[in-house]
Order: sequence, then structure tokens, then C-alpha cells
Amino acid sequence: MNTLNVSWLLISICLAFLSTFGTILFYVSSRENYKMHKMISLCLISIATASIIWVLWGWSLASGPSDIFGIISNPFEEFLLNGKVFSNDIIYTSVPASFQTVGGVLGITFQMVLLMLAIVIIACCLGGRQKFSSWILFCILWITLVFCPISHIINTGFLSNGGAIIHLLGTSFYDFAGASKVQLTSVTTVAVILVLLRRKEIDETIDGSNQNQVAEPSSKDQLCALVSIFALMIGYFGIIMGATLNADSNAGYGLIITILIACSSMVGWISIQQFLIKKFSIFSIAHGVLCGLILSTACAGVVSPTQALFLGLLSGIICNIIVRTVRKKISHTVGWDVVSIHFPACVIGLLAVGFLEPEKGLLVGGSFNQFLAQILGISFVIIYVSVFSALISLFVNFILGWHERWIHRENETQKLVS
Repeated sequence: MNTLNVSWLLISICLAFLSTFGTILFYVSSRENYKMHKMISLCLISIATASIIWVLWGWSLASGPSDIFGIISNPFEEFLLNGKVFSNDIIYTSVPASFQTVGGVLGITFQMVLLMLAIVIIACCLGGRQKFSSWILFCILWITLVFCPISHIINTGFLSNGGAIIHLLGTSFYDFAGASKVQLTSVTTVAVILVLLRRKEIDETIDGSNQNQVAEPSSKDQLCALVSIFALMIGYFGIIMGATLNADSNAGYGLIITILIACSSMVGWISIQQFLIKKFSIFSIAHGVLCGLILSTACAGVVSPTQALFLGLLSGIICNIIVRTVRKKISHTVGWDVVSIHFPACVIGLLAVGFLEPEKGLLVGGSFNQFLAQILGISFVIIYVSVFSALISLFVNFILGWHERWIHRENETQKLVS
């Protein structure tokens, strides 16, 4: 691996980390002031826990050399990166020549950033009402039993290029930049938790407005949303750049497609807003951009510019309709809003691969196998994540209790003032 590609991946990793910051800023800005410190604290704890677990046994479990039934690796085989780094004159600055690849230190770091993004999405969606002790236990169990196995299954397990699915269908599940590992896994977990452990503490509205009205955001909220949009765009650009692995034309094309999808998704989202209620806010723009960025992580490497524009418009319209329907039928909460945006955008992107893949797509290549592989991959991830997330959530709730018992904030504020 030449130094140019190494530099490219290092820059991509740094940029990808901005997606975590943008996610935190965007969803924290949607909360009341008294909850911001709790939300930020939980997100920082999530990042710290994810990085420690990933280095301890997460990487070995997800991408270790051994393979157990195509689902996991031996978590102790490369515990604490054993065998991956060694000391030179008692200084751990060297790596074996065979490890100076994308699957080496750079790959470990890039995957760790994706894990941070996934766990932060869950933390932001649950409203900051979970107890610290319960949340730490949940993070440890969820990373170990959900994220790492899913990563192994997609990267080197039975859904990968060398897995069982390719022997069955002649093609493998395609995920350009970790959409199924990050977006589909995290939002499925959020949906399961909201269904199983729904309480008044986590069922709070974003702005208290009716679903047919758009609340006027404050100047501070508008500024936070503006900064978060650019942070998310730059962060997802880093994810797209890192997914291409090399500093070549594929990376440039991935960025162009990502920009096209994000912008056309924004147009589709605000067009529905303008058509239905004759008004939209900066948060509508942010939701449209985010919808497109999520979709691009699934299919940016296989769609043409024309297809990218169409997919962006389609995803913006569909996600807006789903969000409005969920707000009306279920709840107007941050958690359900995130599920209504991330989940359909990710699924649309993954299914688009099955339709539009140049050689094996159903509409372009005339083959049904790639579409079937995408269906099987999506279905497996959803079922696996749902089952294990439900078990983990119920276990944590039984052992430690899930929700923080908060005092009504208005009364508390009056006491502090008095």
C-alpha cells in the first residue's frame, strides 16, 4: 500500500469522525436546554466505550482471522490487537509488513469510527433518559453481540464475497460504505427499544408542534442545524472516501454521486413540505440532506448520475411522507423521526443496488440474483439485530432498570430559582 493511499485513508478517517460530531450536534440541538448536558455526556460515554471495546475484543470478534459459522471470529485471538502491532526498541510504532494494508491499522481505525457513529445514533435517539450505568452495560453488550457479528457477517462472513451466499447466488450482498452496519443496525435497535421500553421519559416531542405545522426555530437552533449540516456532509464524504480504499477516480466519482443524491434528496424533501404546508424550515433542509447522505453510503459506487438524481428525489419524498405518517399515527419524537429517516433511506439505497447494479442488477443487468442477495442481506440484518437488541434491552432493564427517574423540570427550575 503506497503512501498516497495511506494518507488518503488517514484523511478520510479524520473526516469520517466529523459525522459523529454532526450527528450529536444535530440531535442535541433538537432537545430542550436542560437535557443538552445529559445528551452530550451519554454520547461521549458511548464514544469512549465503543473505542475501548473495539480495541479490546471488538476488532478480533468482527474481523479476526478465524471464522466461526460465518458469523463471528475468535474474540481472544487478536485481543488488544495481539499479533497486529509489535515493539521496535520497546516502542510500539511498528507493524508487520503484511499488516500495512487497508485491513490493518487503518482498517481498524476506520471501522472504529463507523462503530462510534452507530452507537451515537442510538444514544441521540433515546432522548437522554437512560441511566448511565444501564447505558454503559447496553453499549458493551450491543457492540459485542450485535455490531461486531454483523460486521463480520458482511465483511468476511457468509454475506461477503467469500461467504456462503456467493456460492448460492453467484453474487454477494453489496454495501458500499457500511450503510447496513451503521444505519440499518442502529435504527433497527432504536425501533426495538422504543417499542419494548416506551415510557413518557423517552416519548417527548421535538418542538411541541403539530405534524402539519413547522415550528419556528430559534437563532441558536438554526445555527446549530447549519453547522451540523456541513459537519454531516464532510463526515459522510470521509466515509465515502474511506470506503473506496484508494486515492483514485472511484473516490472522486463517489463524492460526486454523494453530492448529487444529497442535494436532490433535499429538493425532494422540501418540495413535499412546500406542497403540503406551504412552508419549510432549516431542519427540513437538514433532514433532506441527511436522507441523501445515508442513501449514498449504500449505493454511491454503482449508480449513474441520472440514477443518483432520481434516487435522491425519490428518497426525499418517501422519507418525508413516512416521517409525517409516523408523527401522526405513532409519535412525534426524535427517536421515531430518526427511524423514519434512516431506515427507509438505507433500505432504498441497498435495494437500488439490486435494481441498478451495472452487471447484475434486475433492471440494468437483467439478473435477479443481486436483487435477491440484497433482500436476503437486509432481512437477515433486521431479524438478527431485532432479536438480539430486544434480548439485550430486556436484560438491561431487568438488571439495572432502563430509565432515569427525573423530577419534573418546571418544578425543579422553580426550586433552583427560589
